[in-house]
Amino acid sequence: MADRLRDFTGSRAQLERDGVVCVRQGFDEGEMQLIDAAFAWTLDHPGPGASKRYTFEPGTFFETTGHSPNEAAYRAIFERTRIRELLSEIYDGRPAWYLGEQLFFKEGDQVRRTPWHQDLSYLNFRGDSVIGVWIRLGHPLMGHPSR
Repeated sequence: MADRLRDFTGSRAQLERDGVVCVRQGFDEGEMQLIDAAFAWTLDHPGPGASKRYTFEPGTFFETTGHSPNEAAYRAIFERTRIRELLSEIYDGRPAWYLGEQLFFKEGDQVRRTPWHQDLSYLNFRGDSVIGVWIRLGHPLMGHPSR
């Protein structure tokens, strides 16, 4: 992972220029297992902002938000992956703080895409120290009741 951190550090200029950086395979297998476990936990425990979207269309599009960072599944991500270190690298060593999660679960061939967008236009933040992290789980959780 150390080599990836050096590569990621070079992305600061890209973030400043383009407003986005894509880091492929930024987590190792063990870290992805923790992220998968948090995803499965979240599906089993929808947050206060949970909703099914586009129910009139084929497929499943489920969204949930509002979980506490103190939930064990999320604490494992913060404490046992390098997400804080990765974010700190892109912000020149400044600390990275957790604001909240938003989970999208999509299933089916005709489910709408979620286009990349910037939430900062309606959130009350200023400055260059806010970053959104999207982690794509490219595989279904086999055997999960949602399947």
